[in-house]
Amino acid sequence: MNERLKIAMLMSSYSGSNTLALQNNLPKYIEEKYEVILHELNSAHEHADFYHSDVYINTHGEYASSQNKVNIELWHGFPLKGMALMDREEKTDPAQIFDYWSDINMIASYSPLYNTLMNACNGARIEQYQITGMPRNDALFSNDSQTLLSTMIPEVKGKRVIFFMPTFRKSVVTPEKIDGKKTTSNVFGFEDFDPEQFAEFLSKHNLAFVVKLHPFEESYFLESFSDWNAQHIYFLTNDLLIKHQKDLYEVIGAADFLITDYSSIYFDYLLLDRPIIFTPIDLEEYRKTRGFLLEPYDYWTPGPKAFNQEQLVSYITTYLEQPDWYSNERKTLLPLIHTYTDNRSSERVWRAVDKHITENIEKISKQQQATIENKQLQEQVKQSIYTMLEQGEIMPAEEALQQYLQTAKADADIFSIKSMIHLLAGEVKDAIATLEKGIEFFPSNADLVYNLAYMHENDQNIPIAISYYQHFLLMSDDVELIQSTQHKIKELSQ
Repeated sequence: MNERLKIAMLMSSYSGSNTLALQNNLPKYIEEKYEVILHELNSAHEHADFYHSDVYINTHGEYASSQNKVNIELWHGFPLKGMALMDREEKTDPAQIFDYWSDINMIASYSPLYNTLMNACNGARIEQYQITGMPRNDALFSNDSQTLLSTMIPEVKGKRVIFFMPTFRKSVVTPEKIDGKKTTSNVFGFEDFDPEQFAEFLSKHNLAFVVKLHPFEESYFLESFSDWNAQHIYFLTNDLLIKHQKDLYEVIGAADFLITDYSSIYFDYLLLDRPIIFTPIDLEEYRKTRGFLLEPYDYWTPGPKAFNQEQLVSYITTYLEQPDWYSNERKTLLPLIHTYTDNRSSERVWRAVDKHITENIEKISKQQQATIENKQLQEQVKQSIYTMLEQGEIMPAEEALQQYLQTAKADADIFSIKSMIHLLAGEVKDAIATLEKGIEFFPSNADLVYNLAYMHENDQNIPIAISYYQHFLLMSDDVELIQSTQHKIKELSQ
């Protein structure tokens, strides 16, 4: 092969990313054999090579190429709740769910039970699953978790740590969908709760209470809980994780206790064999709206159930005195959830990825060559459209563009071409709107910013044009164009 295969990994957040864990545990033989790039989901489309990768590794069903590429899904947890086909209130067309999962070549798995549960939700084929364990769980065994957490939240140092991680109820993605019936008057959803009394209890026992909300819920609830800045009670936010460039799973090992309701985090926490308390305050409502894959709930949740503050405090106290409480129940579930209980899941996933590629190398090589040839052809087509526009042939250029978009995705060049068509047709406002839309998709593309500056200049919006030209100077590395732009800004400023 002429060049290394490209592996694109998508990362949604720092709240338990399997792809970030793969990046952090990248074996040397993989690094030498493949070009591996970790893309943050919100900016992946800005990278020209993203859509020309050979392998895509996802964690939330973000992207699967149907163009004969290798698609790998790691997902983001062991399912307790109904999902997709098994979610009582799922609105997505089942055909769309099947379409995504039918394009997946390999699904990383926890165990045979995981295969069964996931398949009930997505309708994949059993041969798609590879039992490897989850890469992010490797970090649970780190000896640095307490030090890392103390760096992020210095006040926890020297205290026993309780993590509270509830499942998400209301999503920024689908705000109209709310699971269960939990009150938001306090973080637990208890009918009555006294934060000061709870803080006194924590202080008495030298406990630090760390609240980690689901990333989807932070924007909704952090403001509601701003009065929780009580002593011994702290919030671990996604912004804090980003600031320190650390994943949530790199600090979970610092937790002496875990409290949750329906979050699948507790399945992973079983690997540490530490106390868990559950707060299923709206169990029946949640069962009716979202539904559970595993029933009865009490059997599959190895810990006491707290429905009010008094019970919660009582159960924490019992665990302080009897750390082995519910240990037998945890040990019973562990082999059902985890086929592997070590810190080598990343290694197994990379081996499985490499094996799949190696076994299909001839097919992938042909696909790679076809992709290169297709990219070259696309560039030729775009250049011919530019030539038509330079010659004033607007209608043929527009027809050629429509034909192009039938077989190729719109990239930054396409937005520039569309804007030129509008400009030549005397539709300056539409040309500006097209470029603004293009910058929404490709905010790092310097050509789009320059073209937008030019369009505003053409429309006599001089202050706005100057602003975009100045922005272009910060983005470009083209020395000649930078010099000409600086001269243009000087002329326009006179």
